[in-house]
Amino acid sequence: MNQAIVFAAQQFLGFEICKGLLNNGCEVIAVDHEQMVNEDNKEKWLEIGRNANVSYHSLKTEIDLNDQSYIWFIPLYDLFIEEDENLIMDWSVSLQKLYEESKSKIRKIIFINPVKWSSNERVVNDKLYKKLRNEVINIDETPIIEYQLPTIFGPWQPMSFLFQQIISETESNNFVDDQTDAIYIEDAVHSILENMDDKFCGKSIYLQSESADIWRKCVLYLSSSYQIPEQSELINRNDSEILKVKESISFKEGIDKQIACYSRKK
Repeated sequence: MNQAIVFAAQQFLGFEICKGLLNNGCEVIAVDHEQMVNEDNKEKWLEIGRNANVSYHSLKTEIDLNDQSYIWFIPLYDLFIEEDENLIMDWSVSLQKLYEESKSKIRKIIFINPVKWSSNERVVNDKLYKKLRNEVINIDETPIIEYQLPTIFGPWQPMSFLFQQIISETESNNFVDDQTDAIYIEDAVHSILENMDDKFCGKSIYLQSESADIWRKCVLYLSSSYQIPEQSELINRNDSEILKVKESISFKEGIDKQIACYSRKK
């Protein structure tokens, strides 16, 4: 894989995908919605923005693609965090336009979704997923792999996650976490990039941590007295293959990196 397009490229997961691809020597076209880019996004982008192999584009600007073929990375996980219907429709319209203009140059599309979309509760962002999956992207013409992720954590985790709320001492009962599991973000991205062979096309892959009960362990590591709420949703993984994610560091080390990142930002 030499060329890739990463959408939501300055967001939590999209940014880490860009980093992983660049570390693998890939050329990356990074695309994001201007309304989703804040000062934190711009600050972390300095880590990779000067890399000669990455070029940044606003979602609504023209993207001049060469004659190469590209792998698309669409981390709907990042849009799930936003929960903004207007942004969802903007993404849908712009992606449909780009897809129609360039589908002959797409090798495959990697969707990265929150596992909570397999639960009994639905969120507004599911509209985007359904539209992309069933209307915008022609799955008969374009190979697709779908990855489902539980809670991901590490540096730059958004405030909509419980871990970051506890770190910043702003916790509430409103968070987007999947309480069944948690994976350090670099490990999740590494597993995705290492498992994109054609044999996975047409499949849904659920990423699962090697160790049990990591989400709960992370919460109690951050706050030993925290009253963990009951998991209200049932996760349906019947149609997914499970891929165990190798842990490069312990969950405590991952949380410590997240805390250190937040401390630098303050």
